[in-house]
Parts: sequence; C-alpha cells; structure tokens
Amino acid sequence: MIAAVAWKEARELMRDGRVRVIGGAVVVLAVAALIIGVDKQAAFARELREAEERSRLQWESQGERNPHTAAHFGLYVNAAYDILAFVDPGLIPYLGRSVWLEAHSQNPMKYRPIEDAPSLARFGELSLTLVLQQVVPLFLILLGYTAFASERDRGTLRSLLAANLPRRVLLLGKALGIAGCSCMVLAPLAAIAAVAILLGSTDRADTGARLGVLAVTYTLYYGTVLAVTLAVSAVSRNTRSALVGGLAIWVTTTFLVPKVAADLADRLHPPPSAASFWASVDAELGDAHGNSTRTKALEQKVLAQYDVRRLDDLPVNFDGIALQDGEEHANEVFDAHYGALFDTYDAQSRWLRLSMIAAPIMGVRAISMALAGTDIAQHRAFVLSAEEYRRQTQRLLNGYLTQRSTPGQSGVRAGSELWRSLARFQPGVVPLSDTIETAVPLVLGLAAWLAAASAFAVLAVRRVSPL
Repeated sequence: MIAAVAWKEARELMRDGRVRVIGGAVVVLAVAALIIGVDKQAAFARELREAEERSRLQWESQGERNPHTAAHFGLYVNAAYDILAFVDPGLIPYLGRSVWLEAHSQNPMKYRPIEDAPSLARFGELSLTLVLQQVVPLFLILLGYTAFASERDRGTLRSLLAANLPRRVLLLGKALGIAGCSCMVLAPLAAIAAVAILLGSTDRADTGARLGVLAVTYTLYYGTVLAVTLAVSAVSRNTRSALVGGLAIWVTTTFLVPKVAADLADRLHPPPSAASFWASVDAELGDAHGNSTRTKALEQKVLAQYDVRRLDDLPVNFDGIALQDGEEHANEVFDAHYGALFDTYDAQSRWLRLSMIAAPIMGVRAISMALAGTDIAQHRAFVLSAEEYRRQTQRLLNGYLTQRSTPGQSGVRAGSELWRSLARFQPGVVPLSDTIETAVPLVLGLAAWLAAASAFAVLAVRRVSPL
C-alpha cells in the first residue's frame, strides 16, 4: 500500500512538470557551480603553487648577504589546498591562503580572493555548496508543498481518509514518492561530483571518508526539510498557504537565522579591530633589535656563561644571540595575542554550531567547511605551522650569525648553501580523525532534527482535516 501511494505521488509530480522544470533548473545550477568551482579553485591553487615556487627561487638565489638581511628578505608560504575546497570554499575568500615570513613579525594572511572580487560577489557567489544547502531545500519544498494541501483542494483527501487508509501509510508513501523524484535529479549529480572529486584527489581513502560523512549529513538535512514540508502541507488549508508557509520557513532558516547567529556571535565574542590588535602587539614588542634593559641583562648573562669580561672576548657573535633573544621575546608576545584572537574565533565557531538548534543549516555548514578544510580550525593549523616555520628560519639564520662570526668580524655574509639548507615548508592540516570528532556531534544534532521533524509530520497528519 505504501508503494502504491508513493507511485501515485511520483506520477502526479512527473505529470505536472515540476520535477522536469524545477529539477532541470537545479541541474543547470549544480553543473554550472561544479564547472565554475573546479575552474576557479584550480586556477587559485595553481597561482598559489607558482607564487610559492617563485618565492622559494628568489630565496635561494638572493646571493651573498648578511643572514639578518636575509631574515628581512623573507619568503612567502601557502596553505594546503584540498580538492574539496572547490565544493565548499568556506572562509578561504575572507581569510587568505598566503603569508609572508620575515624577521621580528608574525604577519597576517595576504591575497584574499574577496578583495579582488566585484562588490556583488560579497553577497555570495555561485558554488556547489550554495546549491546543496540553499537551492536543493527549495527544490524539495516546491515538490512537497502540495502533498496534502492539493488533496484537500481537490476533495480527494476526504476519500482517502474515508477509505480507512492509515495516515502513517499516507505520510510515508508521499514522502517516498517525493524522495524518489528528488533522487532522480540529485543522485546522478552526486555520483558525477563524487567521481570527479575522487579522481582528482591525491589521498582517495581520506577524501572518500569525507565524502561519506557529507553524504550522511545531506541525507539527514534533506530528510528534515522534506518532513517539515509535509507537516506544513498537512496543516495548511490550501496549496497557497502551504507554499507561503514552506517558503517562510526556508527564508527564515536559510538566511535570517544564519545572519542573526553571526551578528550575535560577533557581539558575544567580539574580536579586536586590526588597529587595536597591532597597537597592543607593538606596545609589548618594543625594539625588535634589542633594548637597553633586555640587552644589558643578556650581555651579563652571556659574559658569565663564557667567563669573559668583554663582548670582544666572546668566541661567538653576541649580535646573533641578541637577535635571537629578541625573536624569543616577540614569540611570546605573538603567542599571547594571536592565541587570544583565535580563542575568540573558536568561541564564535562554537556559538554558530550551537545555533543549529534554531536552523539545521548551521550544522550542515560547519560540517561541510570542516570536511573541506576551509573552516577556522584549518586556518589556525596553517597559521601555527607557518609561524613555526618562520621561527625555525630565524633560528637557522641567527645561529649562523652567532657561530660563524665574532664581534670583531664585520660584514659576515652567507651564500646559497645556507639558503638552500632551509627545509621546504609543509603546511599544517587538521587530521581526518579530528575533523570526524568535530563532525560527529553535529551529525547527531541533524539526526535529532530529522527525528523531531518526522514527529512533527506524524502529529500533523494525525490531526489533518479533509476540510
């Protein structure tokens, strides 16, 4: 009996053309987003690789110079780029993927794509994530809003209920019919996208696991949307009110709740402005090349360590020791300020994840960005790895200056052998295990949403009136 109801629902949807028209629009948008996303993100990744190679070549071919001059010459490094980033760009356009490493300073990210985008792009650009998270739920609402309301308009709902058809059978049959029509459109797209992603991946096991979690996530999300749509259709007096109710819920949960949640996160956990952040950092840093109090104390410590009375009697160059001491002091300052900044961002992220209580899309967004490696956690992993690499570079250069020259030796210079001895940068990434650990509570939250929406639909159908 369930199969008969499902077949009837699917046949009616196919007959009135909604699946063809709306489904066709979804297919066009998804294919366009896939092509644009792959092309744009591949070009962006290629530009990053080429820029990093040029920076490395400039570093190795800078010629002979003082190691500290080379420290200020610096070089660029870039974040890791997962293939799933083209599915969900996440925070990449706003946070950037490159950083310049130099002496005395932990610089912010540079080259954010949003800076070069037209003003309209700031309101949201076409991406596969936009289609999956915003367009597909609208597609489900437009397919399902007539499920019960149209039966009531035609007067057939009275006949179905009079025939003693169990209401749970009616609900499940209609749900399966709508889901079947949706799968006719979505399943081929999902399969094509998954194959393309796996073929382009360098670690297919890791990517496959991430795609599996994404599949579960969107299945729960779409099931929730469908259940709510059927419930609204059941309690609405006609198709017009069912459509208005469904669209109102879509607008509220897709646009209004995320905007309000983001504003509240910024109010509850406000980050410092760029000006105040750097003013606080500069006030604590002082002179990066040494100040009188710190330098005098360090001189006495080093003289006592080598049991000499004058800096000229040291077997090493005190300038290198002083520079490294300044770096260590700066590192403490940067760790404190950047640590507090990222703690603020983490608090905002936790609030946004918690806001999925009001709208399931918030959980879907968090899972999607985490799996694509485009969330704040991945950004923090890159920043920490880049900063550690910068500190290794400074220790190498200051160590050379300390050990290869003495205070009486002026104009110490190093060449390509030292520059090439610097290991290549390996960007930090969030392990899959940590990503899954973050995603599990959110997936369970989506499961709870589906259970609640299903209960709402069952209750609505139980109370449905044929009039």
